[in-house]
Amino acid sequence: MSLVDKVYRRSVAFDFFKKGWGRPELLLQLIKNLENVRTDPGYLNEHTTYRPIMIEKKIEYKKLIEMEGSFVSPFEDLVPGALCPNNRIARFQLVIPKRWKSKYKPLCFHFAGTGDHDYYRRRVFLANQLLEAGIGSVIIMNPFYGLRKPNDQRGSSLNYLSDLFVMGGSLVLECHNLLRWCSRLGFGPFALHGISMGGYMATICATTVAAPVSLIPCLSWTSASVVFVEGVLSNSVDWTTLTRQYIEDSAYSRVIRPRIQPSIKPIFQFKLEKQKEPIMMEERARELATLSSDSPRVDQQQVYQTTMSPTEAPPVGRPPIRNPMLTSQAPNSSSLSANTSNPLVLTINGLSYLNNLSKLWSYVKAHNKLHFYVDNYVLDGAMSVLRSVPSVLPVTSHFPPKPEPDPEVREFLREMLDFFTHLGNFPCVSDSRLITSVTAGRDAYVPRDGVVPFDVVFPCAHIRTLPQCGHVSAYVRNMIWSQDFHQAICDTLNRHMALHYGSLQPVFGKSVKATSTA
Repeated sequence: MSLVDKVYRRSVAFDFFKKGWGRPELLLQLIKNLENVRTDPGYLNEHTTYRPIMIEKKIEYKKLIEMEGSFVSPFEDLVPGALCPNNRIARFQLVIPKRWKSKYKPLCFHFAGTGDHDYYRRRVFLANQLLEAGIGSVIIMNPFYGLRKPNDQRGSSLNYLSDLFVMGGSLVLECHNLLRWCSRLGFGPFALHGISMGGYMATICATTVAAPVSLIPCLSWTSASVVFVEGVLSNSVDWTTLTRQYIEDSAYSRVIRPRIQPSIKPIFQFKLEKQKEPIMMEERARELATLSSDSPRVDQQQVYQTTMSPTEAPPVGRPPIRNPMLTSQAPNSSSLSANTSNPLVLTINGLSYLNNLSKLWSYVKAHNKLHFYVDNYVLDGAMSVLRSVPSVLPVTSHFPPKPEPDPEVREFLREMLDFFTHLGNFPCVSDSRLITSVTAGRDAYVPRDGVVPFDVVFPCAHIRTLPQCGHVSAYVRNMIWSQDFHQAICDTLNRHMALHYGSLQPVFGKSVKATSTA
């Protein structure tokens, strides 16, 4: 478990579900609609109408076109009154290149993670890089976020548990509406991508799309139950309010709880039981490895082999970084003292220094070997030191400790989250070969122990693991390098082109030259 994840969570003061579970009648209506979606593939098309999209802003730059649009959420057709006035208007930003790099016009739909209230973060740190690879982006504003946030909601803290389920249902229908609109305009193929909560939302949307779409969920897994019941966010749940409402209103225990049984399909319960024995053996092996002083170092090259180019050999051992800028010797003291007397020389030296810094930064951003070195050796060593800190200096919080949740209430929350978010409860995607999941090896927000693995729900999915990374550090790392998530999107879309369009070579990437115009 990542220490960075725990420290970051303790520094943020907000609680989820401060107003409770939500109205029982609304929860029952959501349960009924979800059951219809799972059993009837045409239910969404029959009970929702296409909503016309209004473009509110369009700006043309030298190399790209930016548009912002809105439409009434189709979720109003399915569950009238579930959305507040601010929430009823769905909003998005479309960013496309002026000149496409092939005859295809791919679009990646970006779903927001927790706390991502506007377009800026996804635009700057991912969508702009995808433009260079010849991929446009649709950045979706989440319900309950940004301009769609209810007036009585504080930050990202959803007032009710039902708000989370309304958010998911709204995003599914809004994604369908946008996919239909983009198809009419000649865009495609499509990719659905999200980080953390956005990864869950993207995956649920993909299970309801009939046509093959690429899916790239990052830092998410197969159910949101582990996030709020087992992960560090479990300390952010207002257990006191949930317990009080569960005891005072028998509708939750006598009406709603029987309706969601079983919360996970029996076939995945059976597969989970089969997974437990190997997991226990693996945990025991880890314990023995930590007790052994001469235990071998874990080979991390296999984890990264899917993200490295086929022609690039993986580094062996810890080779030194050989670069003239990094190994050049500093000038001697006599030359420095001679130069300091001349202002012109000082100016030239200053410009040269800035130029070298610029070159060094370009080198750092461009070389995957340096990223590999930093990620595996520098961060590995730093995290090993940090993990020894809690035993000497415990991590403290400025906020008072919360009481332990009631076991029955805790289990009811797990069942509710599994029923609404467990991927095994939804239809299978059209083509699971078009899935690439990127996970963090030490994720404390989304623990993976005790839940059905992603490749059990989607057997043909590709899974990439970032070793020595927690949830927060993996996100920060990709804000700087922009490699793991970006590369996964490009690779998955290229796989999409090979499987469904007959392309014999990669189409999307920085190395592909522009051949046609929009």
